Amino acid sequence: MQNSQKLPKGRIATTQPSLHWLEGNWGLQPKRTSNTGERSLMFDATSAFATIRVLRDLGCNLPIKMWSASREMKKHPADLTTLQELANVDGMGEISFHEVTDSFATGFRTKVHAIYNSNFVRVLFLDADNVPVRDPTFLFQLKEFKETGAIFWPDFWHPTNSIFNIHSQSLIWEMLDIPFANTFKQESGQILVDRRRHAARLELVRHYAFQRSDYDDRMKLIHGDKDLFRFAWLKQLSPVHMIRSPPAIAGKVVNGSFCGMTMAQHGTQGNVLF
Repeated sequence: MQNSQKLPKGRIATTQPSLHWLEGNWGLQPKRTSNTGERSLMFDATSAFATIRVLRDLGCNLPIKMWSASREMKKHPADLTTLQELANVDGMGEISFHEVTDSFATGFRTKVHAIYNSNFVRVLFLDADNVPVRDPTFLFQLKEFKETGAIFWPDFWHPTNSIFNIHSQSLIWEMLDIPFANTFKQESGQILVDRRRHAARLELVRHYAFQRSDYDDRMKLIHGDKDLFRFAWLKQLSPVHMIRSPPAIAGKVVNGSFCGMTMAQHGTQGNVLF
């Protein structure tokens, strides 16, 4: 049934992977804009330069799509120039820029907008400050992804121990008409999804983000996009593979004491990936 679902109305799917990143089309015309294929990488924000260089150095040749609102880049015009120059460096592969035109698609909604409006079938979304330690292209070939069409990563927080207002007594379960899920929250710094297979879920995520989020935010029922994807999949009882290894903390030892600096996420075999 899921394989027969159509993409959101008006969206055109290509036939190759891509890596999607939220950044933006500010009227630029990069050299590489073939948009042929099925997989891509997507990115968010204006600080993507370092991550793109790391990805290419790791041998990742997936096309990169960068999304952002034009007003955000106007605050940091030098970033735009740097990214434009990077997109035109020989050997950097396909890097294209896409403008977020919906005025309501700000903050965490930019991520939802980018994934929903992608023209690729299968996308790996990364936050711009999410730095892989190996080429993530293999994720598209994982048995877990082929079986479910979606891979999510866990957050630090669980309903029994969380700084967020999502627990067994939260009103969110009743409002969304879904049963309480006694599982770790989702960490959405990386999302792998087959848009064709999960078109209905992405429609629901978009509804949560754009139609309900203000109401839910004011009642402190959700925290950005952290759980919107998880809620949509729970609502429709859809398959998804949640990485079993909990997130770790990466840092360094200073004067004999460990100083945690960032989150580390794992692959299906337990090896650090992001």
